[in-house]
Amino acid sequence: MRAHGSIALSPPSRAAARRRDAKAPLAPRKMLTRHATIVAVAPTERRELDALASEQAFDDAINSGEVVVVDFMATWCRKCIFLKGKLEKFAARTPAARFCWIDVNAVPQALIRKVGVESMPTLQIYVRGKKVYELVAGEDGEAVMRKLVFAIDEAETLAKKK
Repeated sequence: MRAHGSIALSPPSRAAARRRDAKAPLAPRKMLTRHATIVAVAPTERRELDALASEQAFDDAINSGEVVVVDFMATWCRKCIFLKGKLEKFAARTPAARFCWIDVNAVPQALIRKVGVESMPTLQIYVRGKKVYELVAGEDGEAVMRKLVFAIDEAETLAKKK
């Protein structure tokens, strides 16, 4: 042991050498595989959801004649924020529908009661002012997106019939 000032230094232990070796960089092949996975998962495009801040804006949106997906959410709700991010990515791939969101704490509660929202996040799909589908989203974002694909296809079929 060597004294350095008032601190005694000892040679590196075997455990320290193993930790140092464990932190060594991965082989290039593994790094490329790892990088390719990250790139493949990275989001490509998002479309901002339209914010509806009043009952009039909501009525105008659902009566527009197109398929409208409305996300009823709260800004403090983790599930709601997670779902909104998924919806922004989904909206970029679904140009035929309009995607909107409503903060349930910022609009009159009469609107929330009128549309029947009891829990969050709730997705509702409207065609020409009529609600054709409702989905109360849970934990699994991928399952919600699969159901939403089916619901939007059905809503587009209804929109074309009339």
